[in-house]
Amino acid sequence: MKSIDKRRLIVTILLLVLTIAVTALLRIDCNFTRQVGKTEVPAGTYVTLGDACIFLSALILGGPWAALVSAVGCTLADVFVGSYSYILGTFLIKGGMALFLGTFVKHCDTWKKCFVVAAIAEGIMVLGYFIFDLVVFAQYSIAAQEIPVNLAQGLVCGALGAVLIRYLPQQIKRARGEEKRRVH
Repeated sequence: MKSIDKRRLIVTILLLVLTIAVTALLRIDCNFTRQVGKTEVPAGTYVTLGDACIFLSALILGGPWAALVSAVGCTLADVFVGSYSYILGTFLIKGGMALFLGTFVKHCDTWKKCFVVAAIAEGIMVLGYFIFDLVVFAQYSIAAQEIPVNLAQGLVCGALGAVLIRYLPQQIKRARGEEKRRVH
């Protein structure tokens, strides 16, 4: 059995906690409701900066680990804020975003590529939740109401993510280079 690198484990746990905290705490609840029987209930939708943590996880951990941290972190945030109806959708969508980012961030060597990759990742979120709302709730009004909200979240988090994609790898390389110089 392969031994677990303690530093990687600590970083993974820290990113998981950060993802939960940012997603749950830095959010704006949307007061959308859906019909359940004859009753209107909260749909459980909110706008968050949590997607920035997905970009961060993809850059630091890479695909599979970033997908696990993002899927579990964002899903736990849904549980903590009471957005139970989105648990499965969040797990799949946020994990998919992280897998995509983990695959393509290493090819981002220009601003244009950074913004394209960030836009596609956020497009996965917008399209994913639209399809999830149609399939699970079968209520077009919720799906339609969420499009502008998810687009706004995607624009903000995508822009922040593009900046992270562009600058964070350079900072990581510098930190590793400084670390190697201190050892010798």
